[in-house]
Amino acid sequence: MRPLIVKSSSMHVLDMLKSVWNGYHTAIRLIRDFLNYMDRIYVVLQKLEPIYNMGLALFRENIVQFPTIQEHLRDALLEMIDRERYGQIVDKTTMKDIRQMFTILDIDSLFVDVEPFETRLLQCSTDFYQRESEKLLVEKNIPEYIRKVSGHISEESERATR
Repeated sequence: MRPLIVKSSSMHVLDMLKSVWNGYHTAIRLIRDFLNYMDRIYVVLQKLEPIYNMGLALFRENIVQFPTIQEHLRDALLEMIDRERYGQIVDKTTMKDIRQMFTILDIDSLFVDVEPFETRLLQCSTDFYQRESEKLLVEKNIPEYIRKVSGHISEESERATR
């Protein structure tokens, strides 16, 4: 599974991760259901981790937290934000599904190491809004400029809460 995700381009990594996750999650739920008796009796008596939780931990550690995949996820997310800022259509459903996967995997942050992502996001945001403000100041009058800036603020606020 990991080589498939590692080899995918930054724009396809989210779709590939989502596809791999859906298949994997279905499989571990079936295994959990099949080994339900063992989980209820043996695992409890031996004070072991349930099969389902072990499956989630394996996926989290071997796929999602793999450094190359982390880098691809960062790139894909930054590219998606950039495309959305330029008015292109982005697949918000996939992002919602990826966030749901992280919730199931009990990962607090989309990235294990948040600092490099934040630094790159802030630099991309600075560059975009610097270019955008220069362009708007030349092309628009003050009321249009203020409307456009207000729109950007609303978009960023919505993006942050998704």
